[in-house]
Amino acid sequence: MENNVVICSEGLGKKYLIGHESSRERYLTLRDAVAHTVHRLGRSAKDLVYGRPMVAGDELEELWALKDVSF
Repeated sequence: MENNVVICSEGLGKKYLIGHESSRERYLTLRDAVAHTVHRLGRSAKDLVYGRPMVAGDELEELWALKDVSF
């Protein structure tokens, strides 16, 4: 019997990066607010340069929708 495989895929996956706001105090000093904004802008610029998705939020979570799927 012949093996008529048309499509074969192995080890496929899809990952999402989800941004979360950290649980900080509600009131910040001006210095903290400026430092926080500069940090976010720096991370966004770095992500843009390296071709990574720009994700809003202080903390990043990796969520695998599919991992190591073969058919």
